[in-house]
Amino acid sequence: MKKKILLLFLGFLVMARFGFSQEPTITKGLFWLNTNQNPDGTWGNPDYAPLIDTCAVSDTFHYLGTANPKAIQWITEQPGENTDHLSRKILSLALAGSDTTALIGTLTLSQNEDGGWGIALGYESDCLDTLLSLFALKSANYSDTTIIESALWYLISNQNEDGGFGFDESNVYLTSLVLLTLNQYRREYYLEEAITKASDWLITQNPETLWEKALAYSAIADFGLQIADLEYILNNQQPNGSWDNDPFTTALCLRAIKDAAPDLIVSEILFDPQVPLEGETTTITAIIENIGGSISGTTTIAFSFQPEALSLKPLSPDSTSTITIIATFTSGTHKITAELDPNNLINEKNETNNTKTTNLTVRTLADLTGYITFSKDNPNVDEGVIIMANIMNIGETEAENIEIELLEDNHINQGIT
Repeated sequence: MKKKILLLFLGFLVMARFGFSQEPTITKGLFWLNTNQNPDGTWGNPDYAPLIDTCAVSDTFHYLGTANPKAIQWITEQPGENTDHLSRKILSLALAGSDTTALIGTLTLSQNEDGGWGIALGYESDCLDTLLSLFALKSANYSDTTIIESALWYLISNQNEDGGFGFDESNVYLTSLVLLTLNQYRREYYLEEAITKASDWLITQNPETLWEKALAYSAIADFGLQIADLEYILNNQQPNGSWDNDPFTTALCLRAIKDAAPDLIVSEILFDPQVPLEGETTTITAIIENIGGSISGTTTIAFSFQPEALSLKPLSPDSTSTITIIATFTSGTHKITAELDPNNLINEKNETNNTKTTNLTVRTLADLTGYITFSKDNPNVDEGVIIMANIMNIGETEAENIEIELLEDNHINQGIT
């Protein structure tokens, strides 16, 4: 039963395509899944949890850059009668681009006061239904921090002393699922202590089954660690392309293979000074991270304001690097874009997150203008006249220590008193 429950976690984020070095292995696995789909669009035994298997395989298709409309149609028609099924349905439909607003409303209404979810409204909270709900909310870009924070706190507060998670004692299954969940929120919330404790526990385990090895590999790969030998998973693919002739195991192993790839992102673009003057030397720094499961190859990074790309050395998993470049700009607002691997030199876990754009505002220099007025338009000879110079700065930079010269016929006039 446990293996059926974890199937939700095969489709965390939509990927545009896959181009990993294990592409033939992935292609064979997808072919087997396609040819073993039931006539009604489902996978697995139609008499036993077809929604769980079907959502899992459908999510894997999306994760690997393709889709199965027949499965999505079947999932859309299912009722989502409890937290478990509703969460899986939301994730699959969100990955397919469907509107899940009404389903999200139903899910959030069943959250308990302690921040968790139970199997249904009014039932005691548990870690499994809570993390299922959190993943569904993330897939739909749900943004109510009150609901999310309380759910994350519920999970963390139920972490065992050894760092793992379980229904009672810690186990690979639930600890892996919690790690996958926390990783989705770690950039918005401080979760590092709980993540470190859980990953430290998980990395010491020796999963017994193939599906546990694949699940644990995916959970740990997000942090640049390894718990199971990827070669073991690769070597256990059947000649027909499946793993154990089972849609669930096949989908999970495909997910682990994809998770072994590197994944480079530009996390920030910084400017010094933050708001430069036109023509002023500006330092642009791009912060690059590898959030994938293996070291990246040598590639390049291109900036929108210069024609040549810069070389980028290999980057280890869960590590950062910086690229700095100096430039000058005209006044106005400039869209500064940094694009990693523009020529697709390396194969990544996600090929859609290599670009980041940040606006740079460049101020004009001080721009002084003005006009002169006289106290009398037609004074008499030797009659005193007050000359008033009205100075304005129409630029965007403060003007300091301004000198004003009084000219007569474009010459400095020393005789005016």
